[in-house]
Amino acid sequence: MKVAGAGGGLALKNVNLEVLYLQVKGNTALSYGIEKSDLSGLPQLVFGDKNSSIVPGNNTWSKAAKSNYKNVFVRAASPPGADSTLQYDYFKTVQKSRTSASIGGLGGGIYATGHLHWLLSNSSDDLIIESNRAHFGGGVYINSPSNGSHIASLAIRKNNATYIKNVDQSASSDIPEGGGLFLSGAEKILFQRLNVEENRLEDPQEGANELDLAINGGGMAMDMSSNVQLEQSTFKQNIGTKGGALHVSSSKSLRITESNFVLSMAKNSSTGRITSLGGAVYLTKESEATLESTSMDACETDGHGGAIAMDSKSTLSILTSTFSERNKAHANGGAIFVTKESSLRVAQCTFGETSTTTEQTVALPSEQTSDNSKEGGAIFIHNSAVDVTASTFAGLRSSVSGGAIATTGKKGYTSFINATIFNCASKQGGAFVTSANHKNTLHNISVQSCGAKSGGALAVLTGSQVILTASKFKSNTAYSNPGENQFGYGGAIYMLESNLSMISVDIEQSSSSYGGAIFSEQSNVTVFGGIMQMNVASHKIHGPKRSVGGVGLFYGGNLKISSLVVKNNTAEYGGGLGLAHNVNASITNVEFSSNFAKEGGSGGAMLISEANVFVSSCSVHDNVVAAGGVGGAFVFYAKDYSNKILTPPVAVEPLKTPSSSAQSRRLTDEYGIQISHRCIVHNVSIIRNTVLDSSYDSSGGGISVFGYSKALIS
Repeated sequence: MKVAGAGGGLALKNVNLEVLYLQVKGNTALSYGIEKSDLSGLPQLVFGDKNSSIVPGNNTWSKAAKSNYKNVFVRAASPPGADSTLQYDYFKTVQKSRTSASIGGLGGGIYATGHLHWLLSNSSDDLIIESNRAHFGGGVYINSPSNGSHIASLAIRKNNATYIKNVDQSASSDIPEGGGLFLSGAEKILFQRLNVEENRLEDPQEGANELDLAINGGGMAMDMSSNVQLEQSTFKQNIGTKGGALHVSSSKSLRITESNFVLSMAKNSSTGRITSLGGAVYLTKESEATLESTSMDACETDGHGGAIAMDSKSTLSILTSTFSERNKAHANGGAIFVTKESSLRVAQCTFGETSTTTEQTVALPSEQTSDNSKEGGAIFIHNSAVDVTASTFAGLRSSVSGGAIATTGKKGYTSFINATIFNCASKQGGAFVTSANHKNTLHNISVQSCGAKSGGALAVLTGSQVILTASKFKSNTAYSNPGENQFGYGGAIYMLESNLSMISVDIEQSSSSYGGAIFSEQSNVTVFGGIMQMNVASHKIHGPKRSVGGVGLFYGGNLKISSLVVKNNTAEYGGGLGLAHNVNASITNVEFSSNFAKEGGSGGAMLISEANVFVSSCSVHDNVVAAGGVGGAFVFYAKDYSNKILTPPVAVEPLKTPSSSAQSRRLTDEYGIQISHRCIVHNVSIIRNTVLDSSYDSSGGGISVFGYSKALIS
């Protein structure tokens, strides 16, 4: 072997080890050397008949006096070779040995290459590599192991990757990698029962303090490797900058199974110029990995990805694994951060507080004690492709948006199928937020007991698109604080300048100030099928402002609803729906029943204020307006009355009366009718709708029209 600066404790090539107990401790592989190693007092690694030894770091055979054996006993061995076998009965410690080198130090405890077949006992403590240091691989550096290499029951503890001065006394600027272990150039290798614990970046030697200190892979780093398997291993309390426990670069077919990542952390570099990524694992440079039956608990990062971060077109599949609610990112992605056209697949996984049940009361951001992240309490997705199936998200929090999930960017897409999200919270999108033209498909999802200021369950923003099918939203809340003039928008869904298509979606028992179920501002919404019931728009505030739209308030934009049931919903204005500020709406084959406009409000089934509306083939029955109100079924206001009853979350220019038909907004419905600021009600059954008080202040048990000269009812 001809490797400079390698193996501070042991340098092994083409070696089979069968070990009962081995401890390699307190060694250093330096990036500058001692040209003539001072071996006095250093231990000797003894082979064969005890008359020969390998001097650590020197890679030469020499005679050794028995006085230098240092608790080493070796039997039935031959010098290292392709077929050699070393059988250690007892090996206590190798300490304070140093390697001569003119380049960066590799492997503070052990440097190994070639065919590695380390067959150890079942105890993970049988081979201990502890308190060693090097620039690359503080404990172990494995270089280009032969196909089929197998290493098991290895304890790698308290080793350090560190900045060490070069021969000319200058500080190396290369970022150290692999505090515990560095693997390079592997083509097929199996690790079993590794215990990688408390490895990190060590304070640099004098002369390196001016560097922006960082480390890739506090526990382990992997580069240019493929077909690597990690089984039944534990990574605990490791600290790095990119990958607190594991850094994976330019590597393929990494598979991690039945393993645990606990209390690992990614910290920003010493000056803060390098943002930390991946409290436990970081994948980069088109790396590919699979994580199966593995848990990640209490991992944290100063930057993105409390447990995992991935970028640069990397690919990751996560199967049947768990991510606890204790994972945390100080930036985005409490558990996982995905960016730069990467691909993530998640199946049958659990994120968050597994003891949480769907029957708990709604999660409100005002009640948060700890956030999992700023955006995306579990997963943050940016310009990447993500597929999530059969997974659960519970008890998660983010301080800005997306209590569980945040997606953004026009590249890539997000797909959720058969997923459950409950008891999550944020300021925007209590469960899920999407923005910046991202495309999302959500099928058969259940969202329950989530809360936010806008979009108790889902927020769809700025050009994003959501296709939502066969799903259910229950008991979600957009919360209000009237004392601070804050109001909730969209108990289940909030939309701003975006696109939503809903097919067979049920929303029930959700609440907010405006839009008990949905608040849509300047957006395009299509609804087909489903039931919306027992939703409430309500808040306590004095003055002219009132709650609007028990099911939904649609403020500008375009709306098409068909084959929907709207029943038992409540608001002050528009117990069922509120249509305002020039919205273009087509409503066909919809049942409005037993909706309630309370406290002197209007429009038991629907409030229409300066909107273009076509209503056809609907059944409107048993809707009620409380005393002092009008329009037991519908109420029409010709001018933009909405500014008297609601405060939009985003400033909207007041409507102006069109000076000509060309300046008017137009709606072409499926019947080819051109509508310009008018309402058409055609073939609608209006039965048993009621205004409770028949005094002069209350009128229109069915329909009330105020100044709407272009209202056509037939």
